[in-house]
Amino acid sequence: MILQKRVRAGVLLYALLMLAIFSLFLQFYINRQLAESRSFFAQKEGTKAYLMADLTMDQLDRDWAKQAAADKQAFQTTSPSLQKQESAANLLEIPKEGEQGFTEGLVHYRMQGSQVDIDVQLSDGHTFSYRFYRPQTRD
Repeated sequence: MILQKRVRAGVLLYALLMLAIFSLFLQFYINRQLAESRSFFAQKEGTKAYLMADLTMDQLDRDWAKQAAADKQAFQTTSPSLQKQESAANLLEIPKEGEQGFTEGLVHYRMQGSQVDIDVQLSDGHTFSYRFYRPQTRD
């Protein structure tokens, strides 16, 4: 009878030990899955923000190309005395800073010389900053 009680206690201790080891492995697995999920969502937000900044930069490049073409056409069709006045007036038309809205957030850009600083505010509150360099055009 005493032997049966010791065997039952041994089996119970063995079952508790196995339960503790299993719960430890389960805890490590769950924490790893949570960390991977957080990492995935952070990468997803960063990718969204970069794509929004890149689309804004593409739009600015198109605007600057249109402005350069308009300046070149105006330069060829006007008299030399008016060329300096018109080119100065056209340079003022290029926005030095502004905002562009997307469904996922808001983009604010500032042009400083040959670089463009872009701040992306996502709709969930996270903010990302990017700096793009654009080559100087020679006429």
